[in-house]
Amino acid sequence: MIEKSRIITTVLGSVIVLALSAGLAMAEPEKKDSEALITQVPAFPKGLSMSADVEMTHYLENGEVRTAKWKMWRSAVGGNDRIRLEINAPIGRKGSILTATQELGPKNNKKQIWFFDAKKDKRKEITGSKRRKNFLDSEFSFEQIAEDYSLYSHYRKISYAIVNGKNCLLIEGTEKADLKKSGRRIRIWIDREDLVLIKIDYQDKKGPLLKSLRYGNFQKVGGASIPCKWEMRNENKETRTIINLKNLKLEEILDERLFDYNYPGEGGK
Repeated sequence: MIEKSRIITTVLGSVIVLALSAGLAMAEPEKKDSEALITQVPAFPKGLSMSADVEMTHYLENGEVRTAKWKMWRSAVGGNDRIRLEINAPIGRKGSILTATQELGPKNNKKQIWFFDAKKDKRKEITGSKRRKNFLDSEFSFEQIAEDYSLYSHYRKISYAIVNGKNCLLIEGTEKADLKKSGRRIRIWIDREDLVLIKIDYQDKKGPLLKSLRYGNFQKVGGASIPCKWEMRNENKETRTIINLKNLKLEEILDERLFDYNYPGEGGK
C-alpha cells in the first residue's frame, strides 16, 4: 500500500512487485514462484500506521438493512501487523472490541484474533472454526475482517487475467490440509499497473463460488493506496455487506497499548 513501486494494497504486498520486476511479467509464472512469493507476503505494508472511521451496511434477503460503525487503528510498525476495532453502533454492540496481531516474517503466520463482546461482558480468542463465523451478523467472517489469509497458504497457481479491462495478476490457492473443510479455494486478483488488490473469490472444493469480495474507492494516505470500499456478496443468497472507510488519517505514532486485547475502549481514553 506504500509507494507504488514497492508495495501493493492490503494483504498482498511488496513481494508481488518483486516478482513483476524480476521478469515474471514476461512469461507465465510457475507454481514454485507463487508458493515462494506468497509465504513472504506481509498482511499489511511495513512502516504504515493509520486510523479511520468505518461504516458497515448489511443488506438482507428480506430487504432489511442493518448498519454498524466502528473506529479502526492499524499498524505494521515494529515487525507486527496489528488491528484494533472499537464498535460504536449498533447500541447492543457498543463497546465491543476486536484486536488482531500477526508477526511479519518469512512465513505466512496466522493472526491471533481476540474479541470482547460488550453485550455479554466476555472476552475470548477467536480460534478454529470460530474464525469463519460472521462478524456482527455480516457477510464478512472474523478472519476476513482481520485480513488473515494464512489458512490459504497452499497457493497452487499464479497467472494473468483481464478484469474490467485491467491487466491483473491472478493467484489461486487452497486451504491447508489440516482443516476439516480442506479443499476450499481462494482466487486473488491484483491490478498489475496500479498494484492494488481488485477482488477475491472464495470457492468450495468442488468449484462453485461461495462469496466474492470487491475493493474500490482507492484513496492515498501517506503515499499508500487504501481501498475505502469493500463489498462482500454471498453468491448463494441475495445478501451483501458493504464496508466504507472514512476520515482516513496517517498516524506517525500509535499507543502500543491499543493493540492489547485487555486495553479498554474509546481509544484507551
